[in-house]
Amino acid sequence: MRLPKLLPSACIPLGIGAVTVALGCGTPTAKSALPTRPIDEGRAGVIIAKCLQKEGLQAVEGKVARIDGKPVKVDFTVEGKEFGVAYLSTNDLGELAGTSLGKKKQLPGNPLRIEEAILEGGGTIRFVVLYSTDYQYDDTEGSDHEATVITAENKLDRDVRDFVMITRREKFK
Repeated sequence: MRLPKLLPSACIPLGIGAVTVALGCGTPTAKSALPTRPIDEGRAGVIIAKCLQKEGLQAVEGKVARIDGKPVKVDFTVEGKEFGVAYLSTNDLGELAGTSLGKKKQLPGNPLRIEEAILEGGGTIRFVVLYSTDYQYDDTEGSDHEATVITAENKLDRDVRDFVMITRREKFK
């Protein structure tokens, strides 16, 4: 009895690949991104106020400034100082359409955006612009979790602390 001739070893991977495709075990489909949402303004306000307090600063009621002729709410100012924090939601961005703040600029290295504006009632203020879209998280639990609320809140806290560090280094009033 004569034995059948064996295939050369170079053909074996091709044969296995063909069997895999034939069985429907091709490459996995791309996983779609989970829906995310930003930290809401109320929660962001709590985080910002606590962060300023940890830095030895007293957060007080915000003020309204004007950018390109439109009002922008600086959510928190610092008692006795001329600087503050503006947390801009997507609604705020809609109201600021046509201004320099209305369209988020992606700066090289993603540094903090610090603006100076005229206050309604006189005077000037410097403030950090924090876009809510930079602080996104998903509601998924378990191993499917991609962006946790803790990570988003920590990033917000870090950005406020970085701004405070800049105000001290640059000697903001």
